Amino acid sequence: MLRRVADRRAFPLRSSTRGPDSPTALRAFDTNAVGLVRVTQAALPLLRKSANPTVVTISSSAGSFWAVTNPDRVGRTPKESARVVVRLATLDADGPTGTFQDESGEVPW
Repeated sequence: MLRRVADRRAFPLRSSTRGPDSPTALRAFDTNAVGLVRVTQAALPLLRKSANPTVVTISSSAGSFWAVTNPDRVGRTPKESARVVVRLATLDADGPTGTFQDESGEVPW
């Protein structure tokens, strides 16, 4: 039985004045979006056997317009980030779902 899956994917896009080319953009999408679906689907048979199946998808705030334009927003260490992941992965069945969370709670996306 599998109770929790934590998944973090990253495929950085190198910055240029023209942006990424199509193959690079497709690789990034495949890694960051489709990869999440693949990992979740692979875990589903075991998650279905759990009384409280949990999937925690880990993301950086770099994709959040709110986070990158908020002057009061500060970065955190890997240790601080791990605390957030552990907190979310150990919530009971009544915990938040379908939201982006950090150490302070829900993050506007």
